[in-house]
Amino acid sequence: MPGLKLSVFDAEYGQVAMPVLAARISVDPYSDDPRLNVPHAVVEPWMDAVMDGLSPEEFAAVIGQVEAHLVQLRRVHAELEAALAECGRG
Repeated sequence: MPGLKLSVFDAEYGQVAMPVLAARISVDPYSDDPRLNVPHAVVEPWMDAVMDGLSPEEFAAVIGQVEAHLVQLRRVHAELEAALAECGRG
């Protein structure tokens, strides 16, 4: 599944590009799960973690959660820059 890649440290392999936030549209007309019989979103937030059968509303909720995490990451980034500036390293 195509997605972004994030460089992370792996104890065995060192720096490894790991797929994150991959998403695609899928239909499985033969599934016993009726949610999968119609077009739905499949999201892989992290390698081997899959959220399948997402309706547009559920997919929008996932996007909202990712946006909220992004806001928090930007807040921490700003705090880091401020902390570095305070100690003369920014």
